[in-house]
Amino acid sequence: MRYPTSNPKGNGQAAPRHSSSLQTPRTRERLRQGVSPRIWRYDKQPPVPLPRPLDVEGDLHQPGSADLAALIPGLTRIGRTVAFSAKAMTAAYGLLQLLALLTHLEP
Repeated sequence: MRYPTSNPKGNGQAAPRHSSSLQTPRTRERLRQGVSPRIWRYDKQPPVPLPRPLDVEGDLHQPGSADLAALIPGLTRIGRTVAFSAKAMTAAYGLLQLLALLTHLEP
């Protein structure tokens, strides 16, 4: 499939391929019809069951970040890969946020 390199208005400005300006009225209406019923049914869908504890593993590209991550209690490190277990998704998310911050620290 070939994507346009300029927007349909023809003013020479490049438009992202996922831009709403590339959607025709027919496409927007079809999206509205297909998505709307699913949005209104969100509360009828049960949450996805997750195994407990959650075993999380990630690859940190910078060895210095992996060194810092190894100082966190409960986290294990093998090379650039770090792993931990979390009792809840909120705990896993918090630790992932911390690991993301560690990757932006400079030595």
